[in-house]
Amino acid sequence: MARNQIIERNENWGCLRYNTSLHQFSYTEKLPKTSEPYASLPVVLNIVISRRCNMNCRYCVAKDFAGIVNEDLILSNDLIRWLNNSPFMLLVLTGGEPLMPPYDAVSLRLINSIKRRGIIIDTNGTWLPDRTVLNQLKKHNVMVRVSMDSISPEEEIEQRKVGRGQKLDDHSAYYEKLNNILKFQSAGICTAVQTVIWRSNSSSLYQMIYWLADHGIKRWYLQRLIPSHRFKKPTGRFVLEKSKYYSEATSIAKKARAVGIECVAKMDLRHNSVFLLTADGELYTQGNAPGQKVRLGRFHDINNYFDYVSAADHACRYYIADVTTEDPKTRQGIEKG
Repeated sequence: MARNQIIERNENWGCLRYNTSLHQFSYTEKLPKTSEPYASLPVVLNIVISRRCNMNCRYCVAKDFAGIVNEDLILSNDLIRWLNNSPFMLLVLTGGEPLMPPYDAVSLRLINSIKRRGIIIDTNGTWLPDRTVLNQLKKHNVMVRVSMDSISPEEEIEQRKVGRGQKLDDHSAYYEKLNNILKFQSAGICTAVQTVIWRSNSSSLYQMIYWLADHGIKRWYLQRLIPSHRFKKPTGRFVLEKSKYYSEATSIAKKARAVGIECVAKMDLRHNSVFLLTADGELYTQGNAPGQKVRLGRFHDINNYFDYVSAADHACRYYIADVTTEDPKTRQGIEKG
């Protein structure tokens, strides 16, 4: 049966909802503007299907988890039961590259086993699954979110290098990504683009808006480049200052919405503000510093891991917001039911 439903969670301020077909968060408040609409329980879980990948992106969060023993997720019945009983409303399958064989089979089994959760697959876009997998993605209303930081090959390649031993070179990988975006869409799969804003690409993203519109992309996620531990000079020519990012993301999002693109800008400044489940079955969250990770225990442990990440971190990742300051008291969500 298709995963097409509304998940609701009642909070003291109102009701939080996630539409698993449209992949949209929304909320209604009992008394508007009396409190911030932050979730009391975790909202999003990132699941590392595998740390292996055919690319070597500069800012990949998987590089911050280099101490993890196992590269690949072991999808046990125990883990599936835990996920189906967990409070998470949305599961994001990530990596590494979760659509790269043979890890696409693990992603597919997870998709077919999860109940009453939204599912998004984060991919670099260079792998197109076979028809069987594409049909299952469509059947279960899975969103495929392709990482794409520029319509300029030079800018894109600056951040993303093809891994050693791969058949594709940097330029062919870029054009493969563009072709696969169109193929995902033609297969009837909900397709979005996720873009990291950094110094060299911020101005060209205004041109990217029209490319996305011309190619039928209706959802665009933005976030600030947060360097992984492998950056030698993380504050050099790559990273935007906080104030510059806030104003740039707000301006880009406004122009994107003007042409019919729903633009979701991440307004917290950490790599992974939500929970992350590694192949070892360990739960982590991202610390305040680049590369810092906080171990919360194994997924089936009885602990208070909800307390480690503030509710604000869940809200500002996936609610649309017009933000020009990092003060959470001034954030005004505009995606309301």
